[in-house]
Amino acid sequence: MKGNIYEHRASSRDVLFTKVEGLPEGLIQRPSQVIVEGEATGHHHRLVAGRVLEAATGHLYLEVVRATQVVHQEHTPITLAPGYYAATRLL
Repeated sequence: MKGNIYEHRASSRDVLFTKVEGLPEGLIQRPSQVIVEGEATGHHHRLVAGRVLEAATGHLYLEVVRATQVVHQEHTPITLAPGYYAATRLL
């Protein structure tokens, strides 16, 4: 993986990834690595390795066990350090 490894916060223009201390209770693992999908283009942000988790409220979290990337068809990949992240869609 080339480039910076983000340890606290990163943004891909569409999604903000903020490191959190732990995960809330009651999360459900999504069946795929897709974090968010574009409504108009069908493009998506995808976690290469780790888990994408969703709360009943719709809030999204990532569990990153080892440094990995978030990839998108039109954006530069973002490398996240190990840890837990809240994923917030930016409007």
